[in-house]
Order: sequence, then C-alpha cells, then structure tokens
Amino acid sequence: MLDKSLRKNKKGEVMVEALVAISVAVVGLLGVFEFVSRSFSLNRVIADQYVGTYLAAEGIELVKNLVDSHPWNSPDAIPDADPTDYEIDFQELSLQPIISASQPLLFDDQYYNYSNGQPTKFHRIISIDPTLNNGDEIKVVSRVSWSTRGGGQSKSEVESHFFNLQQ
Repeated sequence: MLDKSLRKNKKGEVMVEALVAISVAVVGLLGVFEFVSRSFSLNRVIADQYVGTYLAAEGIELVKNLVDSHPWNSPDAIPDADPTDYEIDFQELSLQPIISASQPLLFDDQYYNYSNGQPTKFHRIISIDPTLNNGDEIKVVSRVSWSTRGGGQSKSEVESHFFNLQQ
C-alpha cells in the first residue's frame, strides 16, 4: 500500500518539475524578445541621428558652395538682410528665406529636397551671420530637427565659419 502512494507522488513531482522548467524557459525567452525589440527601437533612433547629422552637414556644404562660387559676401550668395534663417537643397542655386518653419524636407527615393517627394520628419534651418570680423567672416549654423517616437524632439546642429582670404 505504501508503495502505491509513493508512485503517485512521484508522478505529481514530474508534472511540477515540468511546469517549473517551462516557466523558466518562458521567462528566458521573454527576456530575449525584449532585448530584440529594444535593439530594433534603438536602431531606428541611431538611423535618425545619422540622417539628421548628415543633413545638417549637407546644409553647411551647400552654403560653402555658394560662398565659393560668388565674389566674397555677394548678395547673390549670402543675403545681408532679415531674415537670417534660410533653407537650401542641392537643387537650388541660392538661399531661400524660410516660408514656414514647419516645412519638412521631402525624400524622392534618392535625395532630400524641398520640391518633390514624400514628406519626412526632418526640418532644416540654415542661420547665417555675415557681419563678423568687419564682414570678413561668415558664421553659418545648420540645424536639423525631427520628431522622435513618443512625441519627443531631437536635433543635430553643425556650425562653420568662412573667412575672406582675398583681402
């Protein structure tokens, strides 16, 4: 009689051990899934920072091309009037005063611009101060901002100074 009751208890122990083992495995898998999910989320954040930084650097480069292609401090290249905030893309040959601060850059499957493509989350503003060092220095700040997941804002800012070396 005692023998039969011990066998029944052992069968119950196997079931309890199996449930504990399954619970441990499920908790471990949930941790792995959380890690993968967070990894994908951070990948998006890093990709946006990468694009924002390079769009800001592109803004500086486009202004540099304008400065290099015109006589120093020419109104054709750098307007000397208000407003001091502009937008520019690789298709434009001059700085355009900002019409709307909420105008996003568009993406046309290859390039970011203001004329055609799908709206993006990125907004670029180029600020110019041509009055430094008696007009022999131009300060250019390129700011790119974008909305992040959850409604936050992120930004990238690049500053450069151009000097009149033809004195």
